Amino acid sequence: MKVLNNKGMTIVEILVCFMIVTFISVSLFNTVETFNNKKSIESAKSALLEYRNNIDKMIEDDLIHKGLTNVQIVDHHDPAHAHFYKDVIFFFRDGSTKTLRINDQRAGEYYYNLEGQSAVAGETNAACTGYNDEFFIRYGTNLDSNSGDWIEYLLPDVGEYENKECPTPEIIKDIRFGTIDVSAKDNVLVIYIGFTHPELGNDYSINIVAPINYSA
Repeated sequence: MKVLNNKGMTIVEILVCFMIVTFISVSLFNTVETFNNKKSIESAKSALLEYRNNIDKMIEDDLIHKGLTNVQIVDHHDPAHAHFYKDVIFFFRDGSTKTLRINDQRAGEYYYNLEGQSAVAGETNAACTGYNDEFFIRYGTNLDSNSGDWIEYLLPDVGEYENKECPTPEIIKDIRFGTIDVSAKDNVLVIYIGFTHPELGNDYSINIVAPINYSA
């Protein structure tokens, strides 16, 4: 009579199987995580492109069809609360005016020491403002009135995190305004609004150049 071998799996064989399953699971997790990160970055790029194109078209339509005769630039800055906004007032040939407002209100930034370790709450390198991030561009007339004729564009929301080192946690957005440069020199208006994001470069900035009081 034939005798069957019923010893079953050894401990070594079980460990080997466990290690193989673990390796496959980790590999799949990393693949899915990489895919999701790439998808998130592409979504951020698409949102920024749409944001930039909408604002470019809105302003350039007026500059082209109405003609720009003069520009006034007014800076508003509250350094105690990291709140800054810039008004660019356009004067057109038909006698009308419109204002472009660039609002830059920042939550505190939690800085790191030279060793790359996060600071302890209460130390001087943990900066808090008491505000959340708020970035937007507003364009039109009577910007401070709810009944004004204006359009507001909030920065695309592609993620945020909390700065819990502040007495009251503050919201910091993944996409923020970067360099903002507005000038009107030698009868040329230049508007540059850059953006910052951990995974994006400077290819999505708003860059408008227009002649002032130009006559063909």
